[in-house]
Order: sequence, then C-alpha cells, then structure tokens
Amino acid sequence: MPRSFLWAVPQTSAVLLVALMSLGSGNLLAQQRSGRQQDLTFQQVDSLRSAIQELGGRAIIGFKPVGAEQGMQPGGTPALSPTQVQEQAAGLSGMGVVVLRQFQLVPAVAVRMDPNRIEELLASPNIDYVEPDVLHEPTGLPKIPGFDAIVVQEIPWGITRVNAPAAWAITKGAGAKLGIIDTGIDEDHPDLNVVGGINLITGGTARSDWDDNSAICITHGTHVAGSAAALDNDLSVVGVAPEAELYALRVFDPEGAGTGGCFASTSDIIAAFDWATANDLDVVNLSLGSSFPSISQADAIFAAFSAGVVVVASAGNSGGAVGYPAAFPY
Repeated sequence: MPRSFLWAVPQTSAVLLVALMSLGSGNLLAQQRSGRQQDLTFQQVDSLRSAIQELGGRAIIGFKPVGAEQGMQPGGTPALSPTQVQEQAAGLSGMGVVVLRQFQLVPAVAVRMDPNRIEELLASPNIDYVEPDVLHEPTGLPKIPGFDAIVVQEIPWGITRVNAPAAWAITKGAGAKLGIIDTGIDEDHPDLNVVGGINLITGGTARSDWDDNSAICITHGTHVAGSAAALDNDLSVVGVAPEAELYALRVFDPEGAGTGGCFASTSDIIAAFDWATANDLDVVNLSLGSSFPSISQADAIFAAFSAGVVVVASAGNSGGAVGYPAAFPY
C-alpha cells in the first residue's frame, strides 16, 4: 500500500505569515526535514499549525530511526521498540510537548503541544511526522426503523443485499470476535451477544464504561452492532453474523471526553486498534469518518491488518465523497 499520506487542507488566509516563513530560518528547517512530511510546502505546514491550534494543541507525533525514511517497516511493524519511542518522546519535553498516550501498533504518541513549535519538531532527524489529532463523526445511518422498534424478527434489506443468508448454511460467525469501534453497545440488549469491551477515553472495561449511553451520540454503535451481529431469534432483526461475539470499543464519549459534540479523536481510534490486536479480535468495524487523511491512522490500520485483523470501514450513506479511513488507497 502507498505509505506517503500527506495532510492536505485548504490554505489559510495567513499570507503574510507564510511569506515571512519563506525567509530566513524557515528554508533551513524545511531542508532539514527527513520524514514523510519533508516535502510539505510552507502553506501546508501553516495549515497543520492552524489545525493543531484549533484542537487546543492536540496532535500526534510519529517517530522513526535517524536516517530512515519512515517509522513503519514494509510488513506493517514499527521500526522502533516501545521503549525507544518512549525515550524519544521524553526528549521532547524541553520543547513543551506533553505526552498524553503512547501507541503500540505504531511508533507514535498523542500529545498536547505548542503549534508554533511544529517547524522545530519536523526538523528533528528522529521525527517522521506531526499531525493534528483529527476528530471523526459517526457515519450517518440509513433512515430505517431501529431494531428495537421491530416486533417480529426480520432480515433487513442490507443483510439481503450482501447475500449474507446464503453463507449461513456454512457459518453464522460462531467463534469470531467482532469489535465495533463506535459509541459503545447497549450492555443489556436482548438481541446482542456482547462479550466485553473498553472505553478508550477513560480506559474503563466495566460494562457501564462501554455502554451506549451518551445523550449526545444516540445509540449509533448499538444500531451498527445489530446490523453486524443481531441474534437469530424471535426478536427484531438478524445480523450478518448472528453467532459472532461482539466487543464494544467505545471511542465516542462526549461526556467523558468533554468534546461538546459527538466526535472521536484519531488517537482514541488508534488506541482501539491497539486493544483489538492485543485481544486477538478477528474483525473490527468503523462506521465513522473524517474529511482528512491521517498518517498515524493509516499506519495503525495497516499494522492491525498485517497482524490478522480484518478492518471494515463504512463509505457512508450520504451519497457524497468517501471519508477516511474508508478512502485510504489500500
């Protein structure tokens, strides 16, 4: 797969700032870049700075060995050990970087930083990239009744559309571990076999932690879980794989995260991939998206896939442009 995803957002109106950056030390810092963002223009770097500023300094910093082109190896494994990443991240404290989370699948950390230090960071020989910790939204659901409102079990049109019933004579997903990276799953829903899960914002693994209980993100994850694996019984609907074991990987928790809206950060989504891989999940589903690509997220998805996790990302139901992660050119 291509490994050269670049952040691309509309240019800001800070023409004067860009002009000043193109003089003096700005050129030197650009020449010193050695990671996957070494070819970014001054305007693109300024867009990165602005995006990180808008997120209150929340960013993701990727590391690489000095002299290497990037921090990921062709087989989808990091080129640095977790200890090496920890050491390199600790060395950034003098630049005002506060580490919030370290990942396992990719050699990167989620941080809070001063956006005005981005050129200095990109000039470091052991830094692969610096990007904003982009927010994602749940993918819009089809305008059909929720399966709580259906009295007699039925096979939804989408299940028939993918021809799932034809596969049921061979398997209904028994033994498969399916993770739903979403708003959580209703912990006591009678039509879902939810084995466990985690809230990636709080780290809690109790059923109440990953319950789909947000007043802002209304039952999105439960709906998705039903489409994937609602039980074959006398209730509501039947899912694609009704005998699969469901795991709730909650990344949308507005109340816990304080986002003020139904958003999930890239860093929490990557953490969900870390958990899914560490817990030997077979499949993960992401019914969520963003307009912008992320190097760290692309690396995490490829690493999880290389480790044996099947990754399914929704293209959306709006009929518009396909968002990320579904739009990554795998």
